[in-house]
This record gives sequence, C-alpha cells and structure tokens, in this order.
Amino acid sequence: IVDTISKIVRINGLAHITGGGFADNIERILPAGLQVELNRWELAPQWQWLLEHSGMDWDSFIRVFNAGYGFCIVVSEEITNEKMGEIKSKTGEKIELIGRII
Repeated sequence: IVDTISKIVRINGLAHITGGGFADNIERILPAGLQVELNRWELAPQWQWLLEHSGMDWDSFIRVFNAGYGFCIVVSEEITNEKMGEIKSKTGEKIELIGRII
C-alpha cells in the first residue's frame, strides 16, 4: 500500500498505532514544533453509543478505547480529492483525511 501511495503523493511519515494515545503516536514522527490537529471522524454505531452514554469527552474516549485508526500516513498538502480517489481505487483500502499538521 505504501509503495502505491508514494507513487501518487509524497509521504512524509508513517505511524502504525496499536494502542491508545492515537494523536500522541502520530506526533512522535513529526519534527519538533509540529503538532497534529485531528478532525472528528465517524465512529462505528457501537462506539458512538458508548461515547454518548459514557459522559467522556471525545479526546479521552479516543485515548481510552483506542477508537482511532490503525495506520496513519502523513502526506504533503498536495493531497486532493482526486488523489484520494486514485489511492482508494488502486489500494482498495478505506482511506480518509483525518486531520492536518500545524
């Protein structure tokens, strides 16, 4: 997958996240002074129900239940809807833009 994506857009970092600390793990691959700003993403219905009934805030919930993504690819700003579509069609994977580097 990475090889296919690298032919479409420049890859600046990779993070395989197997435990909690979703945003923290992405930030470990960034140069000093940069942070990740994550968008909220759609949760599976059972996770959404649990979030609504838990009384937890979004960031705590994502951290405690590891309800993030398993593999993140940091790419250049040049990513467009057209390039996202090309990546999806060539890899067959669920690929979403989940935030930005600030």
